Amino acid sequence: VLDEGKPLYIPDFKLHTNSEHKLLYKMGMRRSISIPIKVDGIVVSILSAASKTAVKNDDSMMQVLGAMGGIISGTLERIKTNDKLNYQANYDMLTSLPNRHMFYSHLNTLCDDPKSSFFSILFIDLDRFKEVNDALGHQAGDDLLCLVAKRIIQVTRKQDLVARIGGDEFVVLINNCSSSLTKKTAERIINSLSLPFHLEDGLITIGASIGISTSSAGLSNADDMIKSADKSMYKVKSKGGGDYL
Repeated sequence: VLDEGKPLYIPDFKLHTNSEHKLLYKMGMRRSISIPIKVDGIVVSILSAASKTAVKNDDSMMQVLGAMGGIISGTLERIKTNDKLNYQANYDMLTSLPNRHMFYSHLNTLCDDPKSSFFSILFIDLDRFKEVNDALGHQAGDDLLCLVAKRIIQVTRKQDLVARIGGDEFVVLINNCSSSLTKKTAERIINSLSLPFHLEDGLITIGASIGISTSSAGLSNADDMIKSADKSMYKVKSKGGGDYL
């Protein structure tokens, strides 16, 4: 084990009981040098080199491995940074759901593909969320949004895209579906979100209103489909919510 992530020099495998060192010794190896590979100061891997001949602790091999370890660490850190930036660009940081950008990207792809089969979107707006947020505070509101996200995922298919596009607004993109499946999915979401939520302050009951838009309605692009679903959702809201249209 590397001590505090420092390079490790083993002068003679014969004196070690470690199974890996014993195996290397049987293969004719005598000594080794190990260099830690770090990402953000944390050791994530080890770069090792074994030798059949004498290797001094200050041998050039240490310098070579050190340089290689630095290159590998730098590369891994850049990959991690790029992955983080990509995640932030495509996912909602609160719920870990895809965000507006990713949702529009998938929806635009379906709208632009003449071979796309029937697909639909559910525009979900929570009922009475503002009252909960105002009465219990933003932390309770954030906790509630995370629970809502989990429930929507539980009642939709794995291939459906569930996204949070802002505030208390969620959308579900349902591809390769029928009108009947779309309505049944909306019903499951309505029923699930009408059940009480357990927060630190106790049981909270909200509900949801859903507007539906389908690819068979003559809508030509993503914006038109979103606007149509949003309009239907507000019609549901005007009638008291807790339903879909």
